[in-house]
Amino acid sequence: MYKVSGNVMYITAENAYLNVKQEALQFCVDGIVKRTVPPHDVSQIIVLRPSTTLSVYAMKFCAENQISVHYISEYGYYQGCFKGAFYGSNVLLRRAQYLMVNTTKATEYVRCELYGKFKNSIWYLKDMSYHSLYKDEIHDILVQLRSFFIQLSEATSIAEMRGIEGIFSTTYFSAFDYLIKSQKDDFSFDKRTRRPPENKFNALLSFFYTLLTTMMDSALLCVGLDDECGFLHLFRAGRYSLACDLVEEFRFLVDKFVIKCVNLNKVKPSDFVENNGEIKLTKDGSKKMRQAWSDYLDEEKVVHGFHEKKMSLRVLFYEQARYLAKYVRGDIPEYPVYVMKG
Repeated sequence: MYKVSGNVMYITAENAYLNVKQEALQFCVDGIVKRTVPPHDVSQIIVLRPSTTLSVYAMKFCAENQISVHYISEYGYYQGCFKGAFYGSNVLLRRAQYLMVNTTKATEYVRCELYGKFKNSIWYLKDMSYHSLYKDEIHDILVQLRSFFIQLSEATSIAEMRGIEGIFSTTYFSAFDYLIKSQKDDFSFDKRTRRPPENKFNALLSFFYTLLTTMMDSALLCVGLDDECGFLHLFRAGRYSLACDLVEEFRFLVDKFVIKCVNLNKVKPSDFVENNGEIKLTKDGSKKMRQAWSDYLDEEKVVHGFHEKKMSLRVLFYEQARYLAKYVRGDIPEYPVYVMKG
């Protein structure tokens, strides 16, 4: 419905309405008052549902109390924000971000990010192996993947870590064909291909990795970081390099979602079209899968190990961007990468 974490209010309920009563924000759903929130309890509102409405009085109240309001589309696109005339600037945070480039602090952030990616990828394969007919094959791949932790810990540069990550990913993807249990002829997986995807499974991965990157980009914009100034991913005009960085620890969620959709026949060969050698979802297929992804983000609940709070994936992404901002700013000594337990 909504969640307040670290003075940030996330609105996830349909048909939510914010008004003002007795010098406090009044949160309503379908005309029923759910809670009244005093201004000192919230500094930022992130609207994650297009059906949410703020009254004129609520907007004025937010402006007067320096509460920023950020609007995100259902599929994670950043639509804009509302800030009062005296709202503070993020210039100091961005200055710290630029100064962090090519420093030991950036190297350690990348190491944490890749540690999270490796840990989560291994957790996912291990979890899937329990119900697979190819336990031995997956076990052999897991043994190889665990060896990369030593290489990651001994790496002395970001360039070296990029190389390690590339080999890790190739090894990780080699297990995917063992995880596909349904529609094997249509969704077989040999290797990861991108531009363009060479088969339906790769097309799905590319589609949802893009959606995930869009969500991360929106989260970074909300916290005030420069989305184009990354550390793991090199600067490139028009690329949201920092969003690409933040995606790494969460890629396994896309993998889990895509494989589940294939195995449960939620996506079918008829949902794809080939055009000039490029395979992609049809218009109807895209709409259907976007909705399934949106539902997944709301329904899947996880616990963030840094503060042991249960939240939806949709909220988790924004919380992680906040922690990255805290690390860049120097509020915390180490970036608390998200890792699955178990």
